[in-house]
Amino acid sequence: MSKLISYVMFLFVCLNAGLSDGVKLPPNIGRCNLKDPNLNECIGKNIEDAVRKFKDGAPQIGIPPFEPLKISKMVIGEGTGPVNVQQNFENIELSGLTDSKVLKEIVDMEKDKHYCESFSPKLELVGDYDMNGRVLVSRQNWNSGKGKFDIILYNSSLTHNLTMEKYTKKNKTYWRMIDYLVTISPEKMHYQFDNLFDGNYKPGKDALSIR
Repeated sequence: MSKLISYVMFLFVCLNAGLSDGVKLPPNIGRCNLKDPNLNECIGKNIEDAVRKFKDGAPQIGIPPFEPLKISKMVIGEGTGPVNVQQNFENIELSGLTDSKVLKEIVDMEKDKHYCESFSPKLELVGDYDMNGRVLVSRQNWNSGKGKFDIILYNSSLTHNLTMEKYTKKNKTYWRMIDYLVTISPEKMHYQFDNLFDGNYKPGKDALSIR
């Protein structure tokens, strides 16, 4: 997911006038003046607008198509409960990002903090998965599953907390991200994992009974 985070952060930083490190945005992308009393609203509006305008990408500044957004790899580590699984996802395509809406923006220039709330009506991820671990139910363990996956998140509320740091280059001040935390809360989710539990129906049924 780091590639997605990098592109979102790229948009945020570039939309702040004077902070982009030599990158020239296309003329149809809005800018924000740091002295604007409505800076938060300006940044939120322009990020939302830029994500839509970059739907087909902008190769001249290194932005790939956003629909779908291709992510090479994503890893989710093992948990500590009854489901203890390492999840590896590859060749991912994320659709629905350009339909997202920015609901709230708070930029604290003094503390180098950025907080954002957004809403996505539908996000879909498809690709290849490989899981290894154990599900401890009914005294049965399993340790593998590999195949295609399809995950759909409906009506997702997202919060983004970003920590930045300033640095100087050629007597100009820029921002770079040092920490990013995103929380996704979907109203409903749909999962499809081909060959989960190596095609064994029984442990799959037991795992779904875990509360």
